[in-house]
Amino acid sequence: MKKVIAPNFERKERSPIPKASSDTQVMKAQIYVNRHIVAANKKATKQKGALVDERAISINTYLGAVYAKRVEFTAGCTLVQDAAKARCSGATIWIEAELESLVLDGVAANRAMFQKGKK
Repeated sequence: MKKVIAPNFERKERSPIPKASSDTQVMKAQIYVNRHIVAANKKATKQKGALVDERAISINTYLGAVYAKRVEFTAGCTLVQDAAKARCSGATIWIEAELESLVLDGVAANRAMFQKGKK
């Protein structure tokens, strides 16, 4: 039987969470994309022949739940729902972000990774 040696991973320190100003309170929120609402929107659009785009993004906190079509994060990215601007893949909900760096599956991304036709 072969002995498996676990790699020695060093724990990276997380960057500190920015402190809220004195007039702002930080609240934990869970954000969900409700697939059943997205599917219902698509079905209703086909049946009615007109665009149906009910809110499918749910923001849940200890205070309750709120539905939205656009969620802007303080870190500089936005979660967007817009059936009128659906992507060629059919996606109607996506995240838009301006990033200084990007890590995909543990590998630092570069422009060559995003050239069309290359996998």
